[in-house]
Amino acid sequence: MLFLKLREVSVAVVILIVVTVMPGCRLFGPRTSKTDTVTESRNLLQEGLLLQERSEHQEAENRFAEAVALNAKDAEIRRSYAESLWRIGKKQDSIEQLTEALTLASKPDTRILLSLSEKCYDLGYYATAVDCAEKAIDSADAKWAATEENRLLLSRAWVIRARVHWRNGKLEPALNDYHKAISFCPKDRELLSELAALQSEMGQPERALATWHSAGRLWPPNQEPLQVVFGRGNAYMAMQQYHLACDQFALANQRWPEDITTYCQLAKAQLASGRTREAAVVAQRAVEISPQNPVCLAIHEQVRVALAQPQQQFR
Repeated sequence: MLFLKLREVSVAVVILIVVTVMPGCRLFGPRTSKTDTVTESRNLLQEGLLLQERSEHQEAENRFAEAVALNAKDAEIRRSYAESLWRIGKKQDSIEQLTEALTLASKPDTRILLSLSEKCYDLGYYATAVDCAEKAIDSADAKWAATEENRLLLSRAWVIRARVHWRNGKLEPALNDYHKAISFCPKDRELLSELAALQSEMGQPERALATWHSAGRLWPPNQEPLQVVFGRGNAYMAMQQYHLACDQFALANQRWPEDITTYCQLAKAQLASGRTREAAVVAQRAVEISPQNPVCLAIHEQVRVALAQPQQQFR
């Protein structure tokens, strides 16, 4: 009898021990301390970042949301949460989370400010975009800007300023800001292409041509995009070097024959250089490919009128 009672007590003790260590048990008070909560939130943050790298954006957003619920005052977690919200299309929510992250940061955070700037620009909040870009620039000291990654971030802040200036018709300030951006990232192909387009709009074809050439050299040989080849061709047209423009547009037409604009631009250059019969062949081909295209019809008519001039010697 005594043996049975001792056995019951032993079983009860075992049950008590098992229940005590089970997840979620509150028999002896909260299972998770504040330190454990912070650690768990950081673990969730890392899980979310890994999921994001694998393009599992919805799952990543879930992890970041859990991390925020556990550690709502961590600016880095909120920034990551905001980026995940943006990726799944919750753009206004993303802006709100970034704003909260900026409030939580112990000092002006360059990365958060830059992210806010770019997202506000994307949503058309241009004044706010510029304000955040300028604060990002001001917040970055020389030590912070010493790494290549951070120089890239600063370059993007100057680009936001440049684009807004350009939108507002302030071309000279835009030009200065592009040059400042390029000083941080001199081999950024897209940035050089934007600068060249601005120089063309400002009536600086020689400088635009030099910039287009600089951009083109950053791609492997013969792999620069249509934008670069067209840029060079348009610069030559503006400089009235029509035979060189023909070479560029012929190259574009050879590489991208499915793009109707390559036919139209080539025909225009050929017509300007006096190669009217060649222009007629290209313009006719353009109309055959796209018979309702107003640009094709216009250049075709220009060539027809030029051919009708009896005194002109055609090639």
